[in-house]
Amino acid sequence: MVTPKSKLAHLSRTLVVLDTALKALGSAYYQEPMVDDSDQHMMIAEMQREKGDFRMAAYNKRRILSDRLADCGVRVSSPPSAFRGL
Repeated sequence: MVTPKSKLAHLSRTLVVLDTALKALGSAYYQEPMVDDSDQHMMIAEMQREKGDFRMAAYNKRRILSDRLADCGVRVSSPPSAFRGL
């Protein structure tokens, strides 16, 4: 049974994994003369996290990571099962 407490713990772990992946990727995705607005989306995700909306923060960070990987030529067809439902 999924409890609100276990869901919150799962979302917290998910955010840690996403933060780690985004940090590891760094700016490797960036190519001139690309327009990159993902930093603005990252700020929004951090504001959502600070407000306690971990679900939306994780969702937005997953989108940012997916977009940045796509910019590197890595095709992400579907999120891993850990991220489904976010």
